[in-house]
Amino acid sequence: RPKDEIVVLGLLTLGEAILAGGQRELYNPLRSELNHRIAPGESVSFELHWRWTHLEYRISMAAGNQFADALNPVAAKAQFEDALKRANSLISMAGEIADKEWLGDSISSKAEALVQLGKADEAVKVYEEALNPKMPSRWQREALNRIVALRINQNKNVESIASLGTILTKYQTAPDLDLIHLTIGEMSLGEFEARRTTESSVPPTTLTNTTLHLGKAYSSFDLLIINFTNSSRLATAYLHRGECLEIVGEDAKALGDFTEASARAGATTNRVIQARAIFKMGDSHFRLTNYMAAVTNYLRSMDDFGDLPEVKNGYGDRAIHQIATAAIRMGELKGLHLAQTALKRMRSDYPRSELYGRSALQVGQALID
Repeated sequence: RPKDEIVVLGLLTLGEAILAGGQRELYNPLRSELNHRIAPGESVSFELHWRWTHLEYRISMAAGNQFADALNPVAAKAQFEDALKRANSLISMAGEIADKEWLGDSISSKAEALVQLGKADEAVKVYEEALNPKMPSRWQREALNRIVALRINQNKNVESIASLGTILTKYQTAPDLDLIHLTIGEMSLGEFEARRTTESSVPPTTLTNTTLHLGKAYSSFDLLIINFTNSSRLATAYLHRGECLEIVGEDAKALGDFTEASARAGATTNRVIQARAIFKMGDSHFRLTNYMAAVTNYLRSMDDFGDLPEVKNGYGDRAIHQIATAAIRMGELKGLHLAQTALKRMRSDYPRSELYGRSALQVGQALID
């Protein structure tokens, strides 16, 4: 029975092994065998037709990636375009299959081909098809994560914020919408920082104006915190909402958010977020003139998390500089001793930092005083 489904499944499994082993040259004879057994008009199930087309799609994608790695863009493009045609066939066949898992995989395949062809906007539109409430939740989550990743990689914050906002409106029952709120908030906050030309004070009323980037950011983090009380992203949302409050001078409220972010990040062992939150707690205490508390938090951010590249290369030197500054402002011999210890640490860990010289001048002046 050469056309029995068991035989076809065996050949398809062989194709999977060839693909996994990177031996695509062995696939052409197998393709001839499959053509013989799954000819057009044959009464083979849609599922088997789909499996074969999906295998052909993946063979084309693998070839495209290989040509791309070999710096042959023309050949790579031809393979990706072939993969795109097969992905369209996958979607058509999946429409005849009751189980929507097949359609989810087909949509994802088409979007991936479009990404390889450099058509990110079109890929986003295809992924949005998987946000239909009738689709399995795992494919909705997959699509949402891919959409966010594509928008972030485009580095077009204004356009991406508008696009993600449309998703919030159109797909209100989709899972993981907290990710969209968080991303819109982070992009808006980033856009505010990029456009900020001076360190002049920003009025607190800015936070209530969602037509402004800072207000949009604050609103997005606030909505996440209020509406997604079980979200795994709450620690990050509290951290960023605190940063918004910090910008407008609401230091006491910011301290509350940073403290909450630290506690939640600690519970989920997110060390990067916890370290940042503790460092920002130090900043809040510093501005509130609670200098001993500031020193305690700066020290904790360095002593407990100094091994993290995000801390060591990101703001480790600033934490030590702030320790020295806060210690000097305590105005006691104990504070002066802390400042000298901080300077010694700066000399050891960050001898090339521009903050080293500033710290040395401060400590020297304090010793003179």
